[in-house]
Amino acid sequence: MVLLVLRERLFAGALASLLRTSGFSEVRLAGPDVAASMRESTGIVIVDLTEAKEPRVVSAIREGRATGRFRVVVLAADASDAQDVGYSADAVCLRTETPERLLAAVGSVSERAPASVAESVGRYRAEKPLTERESDIVRLVRRGYKNREIALEWGIREQTVKNILSKAMRDRGLRNRVDVLRWLEGAQPGRVGP
Repeated sequence: MVLLVLRERLFAGALASLLRTSGFSEVRLAGPDVAASMRESTGIVIVDLTEAKEPRVVSAIREGRATGRFRVVVLAADASDAQDVGYSADAVCLRTETPERLLAAVGSVSERAPASVAESVGRYRAEKPLTERESDIVRLVRRGYKNREIALEWGIREQTVKNILSKAMRDRGLRNRVDVLRWLEGAQPGRVGP
């Protein structure tokens, strides 16, 4: 089980979804009484550094780690913040890290490795076909065109090409053109995309 002790509910919800799609079937958000939620928890606790410094939370973490009920991953705003939590965490990860690194931090304290981010994102987002414009642009990317060349070919602004390509990548969990090309390698004949 993974318990999320995070103040920002939107971030917590996104992280919970990513963890669930990575194979962590039981992910909970801590209730209003964070220390009580932690005392009932076993497995992994992911705690935001601002929460991790509160005395009741520090006490619950020390107790949980001492009894071996859970391991702790601290999410810090920056590396210097992570040094001063009042106990040693099993893993520390910056809040701004990529999903891969967040999963790697959780995987490092887990008894089993989470699914890869590519697999997780693939399950998290229902496969949706490329729009006609995305398909056209991705075909040109496959042929080695740069954004500027695509814009000239289609008679649109370079920023429009960037926006369309960025949306296509974001919707499929791809980070860059190399990921796009790898994604295209898994394409079914007669179709752009896996």
